[in-house]
Amino acid sequence: MKKVISILLLFCFIMCLVACGGKNTDQQLGHDPKDDSDGVDNGSVQNNQSKGTYHIGETINREEYSVSADCADVVTTIGNYVPGDDELFFLMGITVENKLSSILTFKTSEYKVYVDGNQCTLTSLSSGVYYDYEDMWSSKEIGGSKKAKILVAADVPQEFETIEVFFGDDSFVIQKEDLGDLTPDLSALGKEYGVGETFRAVGFDITVSKVLQTDYISAGSYSYYDPDPGKHFVLIFLEAMNVSKDALELNYFQFSPYVDDYAERFTSIASYVEVEGVREIDRYTEVQAGKKTSGFILLQVKDGWKTIELISRESTLVINSDDVVIE
Repeated sequence: MKKVISILLLFCFIMCLVACGGKNTDQQLGHDPKDDSDGVDNGSVQNNQSKGTYHIGETINREEYSVSADCADVVTTIGNYVPGDDELFFLMGITVENKLSSILTFKTSEYKVYVDGNQCTLTSLSSGVYYDYEDMWSSKEIGGSKKAKILVAADVPQEFETIEVFFGDDSFVIQKEDLGDLTPDLSALGKEYGVGETFRAVGFDITVSKVLQTDYISAGSYSYYDPDPGKHFVLIFLEAMNVSKDALELNYFQFSPYVDDYAERFTSIASYVEVEGVREIDRYTEVQAGKKTSGFILLQVKDGWKTIELISRESTLVINSDDVVIE
């Protein structure tokens, strides 16, 4: 009986040694048991790692819409807007096509921007249109089976290698060599124009036809406006054509006025007052796509002024004192 028990114990001891040896085999060969047979790690995917990568000129297809990357650039300023310290504005023009037969609400939450693996802050420059690309505040409604041109904007560091714009798990990968040359319109931001020239601003082609300086604006048979003591009215007459595909508002808040490099404010008068047959372009002048409007904007200047600048997000209108008709 003792021999039988001894044999059983010996057998159990041998089996234990075999099991232990088998358990350590993978480690002795340098193989991680967590790896699968083809050597691919099936762990979780990081937020900034895409399933599909695309480039400028290509299209990402989503369930409800497709998005094409048309162009991209980085700029140091847009009109009187500047980024933070040691940062640039990254701009990418995209075309979004609604695959649905109903209205699609496209939101800024649909995409994220990463620079060298770090997520960046999206930015919006008070809404507007940059060479047909609309800068959204938070969302844009796109009609069934229709398209929209949208501007993706973000603050990015001045020193970078790669920018990625994610739509779900797919991303557009943008290298430095992809920037600038593909965006001649966006790279022209900040160009200066003069009286009589046509310039692009906030979705309009704008031409200033005349600049008038006066100390008196009639408001009817028994009333009038006069400027503050020591100042003069300057009326800037312009014609604007909506070159976008949507109705847009043209108002003087879309321009920042400077007189001899000092910031000024526009002056407003009664909306019914006409000067040379046109009225003031006030806060809310809506213009349908492809249509025009005309009118004037008004500010006050001191004696001896030299230069007026109207700065929009894309362009700067420069008016010299020699350009002005004085009445």
